[in-house]
Amino acid sequence: MPIVCTSAPTAAQREEIQNTYNLCCQAEPLALSCPQDADIYWLLTDGGGTVLSFLAAWQTGEALWECCAFTRPGCRRKGYASRLLDTACGEGAPLEEGDILFAADGNSPAGIRALECLGAQAAEEEYLMECALPSPMQAPSESCGPRLALGPPAEDGAPFSASLLDADGRELGSCLLSPSGSSVCLSSLHIREELRGKGLGTAFLGLLLPALAEEGFSRIILQVSGSNAPALALYKKIGFRVMETLLYYLY
Repeated sequence: MPIVCTSAPTAAQREEIQNTYNLCCQAEPLALSCPQDADIYWLLTDGGGTVLSFLAAWQTGEALWECCAFTRPGCRRKGYASRLLDTACGEGAPLEEGDILFAADGNSPAGIRALECLGAQAAEEEYLMECALPSPMQAPSESCGPRLALGPPAEDGAPFSASLLDADGRELGSCLLSPSGSSVCLSSLHIREELRGKGLGTAFLGLLLPALAEEGFSRIILQVSGSNAPALALYKKIGFRVMETLLYYLY
């Protein structure tokens, strides 16, 4: 069965990737989303265009790749994932050198077993968290403390930023926001290192959440490492709850 490597899947290939993912979701309640924006794909096909198994990879560091793999339920235990990984890590292949971090789904025991059979080792956990946004009328009034600078959401749904500013307009912290319908994903939340531990993270989110509600969003989601105790404590204090636990395996 041929393996196709591509960094620019055709429309037909993207449809097959989605079909394979959908079949996996029918078999198990997956939390991982379908990887439609990977840097490179390896597709194992039946020779006629149908994708039976695929590996998607993103380069997240000079020597680090994040990967996920999906195999149609009726095609498992046939070594397809192993063949894809061997091809991706072969001589001269993109993943030949460096570490590979596989995203695994806690709702998929079969996927975790497959990674363990490949020799991957459990590395870390991440939590997917969500919080309902307050209604716009609950937005706080102006104060003499830190203030929020929110970049207006783009009409095309592109990411936008927010900053926490002091009275003189100096940036105290920042974050990136990625909209998706009525939800918005929070990432890269950062408070200046010398100012941490002063409650600015709480102040930032206390201003940000009502402002996002004013923009028409109803829910905010984020991912946080299980080893980041301060961030977990902050998000839980604000009202975020854990939706899913995502597992990562190092190969």
